[in-house]
Amino acid sequence: MKNRLQQWGATLLVFGLASLGLPMVGVQLRIFNLFGQYQKEAAIGAIAIGAVMWLIGAASRGGTASAAATPVAPAAAANPGMPPPVPSPRTCPKCGAAAAAGDRFCMSCGSALPQPATMPPPVPVATPPAVAKPKSHFALGCLAIIVLLLGGIAWFFFGPSKQLTAGGRQPPALPTAVAGTMTEFPVDPEPKNPMQPTSVVSQTFNNPGLTTGSTPSLQAPKETLPPGLSGGNIAQVAQGMTSTTYRDPSSAGAPVNVHVLGGANVNQAGSIAQGIAQSTGGTLQGVRVQSPRGQTYDGYSMQTATVMVYVLVNRPASTIIIMYTPQPDGFVAIRRLASSVGNGQGLAAYPQLINTYGALPASPPPGYVVTTVRTFTGGELRAALTQNEAELGKEATQALQKAFEAFQMFIPEEGTMAVYNNSFRQEKGVLVGRYSNARKAAVCWRVLAWTVGWTMKKTTVSGMDGLTFKDSNTGVIILRKGPFLAMAMVPGNAAETELLDLAGGIQL
Repeated sequence: MKNRLQQWGATLLVFGLASLGLPMVGVQLRIFNLFGQYQKEAAIGAIAIGAVMWLIGAASRGGTASAAATPVAPAAAANPGMPPPVPSPRTCPKCGAAAAAGDRFCMSCGSALPQPATMPPPVPVATPPAVAKPKSHFALGCLAIIVLLLGGIAWFFFGPSKQLTAGGRQPPALPTAVAGTMTEFPVDPEPKNPMQPTSVVSQTFNNPGLTTGSTPSLQAPKETLPPGLSGGNIAQVAQGMTSTTYRDPSSAGAPVNVHVLGGANVNQAGSIAQGIAQSTGGTLQGVRVQSPRGQTYDGYSMQTATVMVYVLVNRPASTIIIMYTPQPDGFVAIRRLASSVGNGQGLAAYPQLINTYGALPASPPPGYVVTTVRTFTGGELRAALTQNEAELGKEATQALQKAFEAFQMFIPEEGTMAVYNNSFRQEKGVLVGRYSNARKAAVCWRVLAWTVGWTMKKTTVSGMDGLTFKDSNTGVIILRKGPFLAMAMVPGNAAETELLDLAGGIQL
């Protein structure tokens, strides 16, 4: 290609197509890594811009013809180096008498003499007039299209977005033992960089599908429990538990792990504290905390050179609060949080947790109860891969990371997953994800509809767009509304109406 605009257009086309195709074989162009989670959108934009540039180049080559100069015959110019011509002798045409060179009349007969022809003045050489090239209105139109296309892409992904405010929500259906734990979590009163709760895990221990006498597996990470505390003795004391980890937003301080046991036998708090003290080597001390709302919490504290633990009791609410920090840097923070229990709305004071937690159905499916509720963030999902490197191996982790990067545009900023169980050990699940804006959720929805959506059936549930799929193993429905994407799952032997009823209860 001789035209540079066509060359650049073809280059963008090739790069864009390669960026879309290479991830299928586990490869990606380095330059598109600059766009992070928007690599696919950048590739599509490169293809569109490259196509327009190629069309402009093709039009400019054929639509603008070069004007040829009009040939002009050069005039003969006198050579200044040659001597002037010698005049020839003159005679009178009438009488034949000789005449001088300058005579105009014959000196013999007086007749008029013919005059010699004079040389014409030199004619200047004319330069060809400049021919103006015609303007290509097509090229100007294509340039305008490029500007509008780039502006539209920038506005779509980076411009302001009207956020959807979820109104009219009802509290999600949670067992009393779990619902009562939500308000016990403290709100850090520190004015500068207060501690923030991260992911939340709620769990019930009197699950309908649990075999009598068996010990439930603890859903909270084991490293968040103080030494001497396990899922077995928690299940013997409480009916449910909600756990979270408070962290400094700047990630400068040590974490503080907080577990609230609901429906608990508060008389067993002393036994829990003694078991922790024996495992840590700490000495028990009695404490009493007065909540800003007037509630009194009594209990125990223990400290060693490396750990600090609080066990507090709210007797009227039948809750036990266990706080644990594994590092001395967290001692100041855990004391501040322990003195702030019951000082606010608990976890409801943190929208990044409640936005998706509160979207769970307000009424459970008939015969089902919540067994596990877990919140997460996109960052936590990404970090989970590197944390599992020691267990999975480096090569397996790298392969997972590549697959993760290929689909990272589908990962929401925050999300909540709930599992429901019945007495027949059948499970139903709900997953709610919230994106930074409605446009990003719409892009993910379109990609789903254009890929796996071909094998799914389109439907509408409670005003929400839906895609459903059902086989002998499971039934799935995916929903979209505003910045939310949600998914409901039922067993394969469940009727389609059960799937639609569960999806219709999601409060987006």
